[in-house]
Amino acid sequence: MIVSDGATLWAYSPAENKVFVGTPAEAQTLMAENEMLAGKFGQFSEGHPANPADSQYAAPQNAEEAVAKLLEYFNASKSGSEALAGETASQLKLEPIPEQMPAEYLAVGGLLNLWIGQASHLPLAVSYTGGSLGEFSATVLELEVNAGVDEARFTFEIPDGAEIVTFADLQPQSLTLEQAAASSEFAFLTPAATPPGATLVDILDVRGATVQRYTLPEGGSFSVAQGLLSENAAEARTPSSESQPVEVRGTSGNMLVSADGAQVLLTWTEGDLFYSIAGDLTPEQALSIAESLQ
Repeated sequence: MIVSDGATLWAYSPAENKVFVGTPAEAQTLMAENEMLAGKFGQFSEGHPANPADSQYAAPQNAEEAVAKLLEYFNASKSGSEALAGETASQLKLEPIPEQMPAEYLAVGGLLNLWIGQASHLPLAVSYTGGSLGEFSATVLELEVNAGVDEARFTFEIPDGAEIVTFADLQPQSLTLEQAAASSEFAFLTPAATPPGATLVDILDVRGATVQRYTLPEGGSFSVAQGLLSENAAEARTPSSESQPVEVRGTSGNMLVSADGAQVLLTWTEGDLFYSIAGDLTPEQALSIAESLQ
C-alpha cells in the first residue's frame, strides 16, 4: 500500500509489518538509485550530467516517453495474462539489454515483470525479485480513472507495532574495505586479480549486499557484488534466455554477453550467497576476477 499527501509518502508492507516513510522526492531518488524503472539508469555512472533533466537520463513526461525509455534498456516480451482490477492484464517480462545497462544495474541483478491492462493500457502490477536489492511487488486492487477523491484518503495512520523505516535508511552507503569486512553478514571477498589499470573507487552497502565499483582506463568500469540470497531466490533467479552456462569457482554460473562482446554479466551462487560481476569486461576477464576472489 502506497499513500502520499504530496509532502509525505508512506509505503506499507503488511507481510513484513513495515512502513517506509519519507518525502516523494526521497522515494523517487531511492527508486532511481535502485534503478527500478526510474528512467535514470546512468545515475551511478562516472561522468553523469549534473542536471539529469537536461540529459538523456531525464525522467519521461508522458506514457509514450516512459515506454520508449523503458525499451532503451529492456527487451519486453509477453509471458501471459491474468485478471487484475476488473480487467485482463498482459504480463510483460523485461530482460535487460546488457550493452545498454550500467554495470551497477547488472551487478544487483533481479527479474522485472509488468502487468498492463488491456482495456485501460495502464500498469496494474509490477514485481522485482531475485536481486541484491531484495524483493518488491505492487498490485492495483481497484482502478477508477479521473474519479473525484476526498483529500482524507491521502493520509495514512501507521499501524500499532509496525516497524518504521525511512527512505534515507535505505540509501546505499559508501564503505571502506575495513568497514565492509567488519559489517558484512558473510565472508567479504575481494578480487586478487583485476584487469590492468583497474582502480577500486567505491564500495557500496546496498540493503545488505556489498558492491565494489572499479574504473578502467579509457572510461570503462565494472562491479563485483555479493550478498545473501533471498528466501525465494532459487525460483526467482531464472537465467536469461540469452545467457550461457559456465563453470566458476567449482560451481555452475551464467554468463550474459552483449552483442558487441564489450560487456558481460556473470552470476553464480555459493551456498546461501549470490555473486555477480558486471561491466566493461571480456568473459575471460570476468571469470578470472571471479576465480581470484578471496
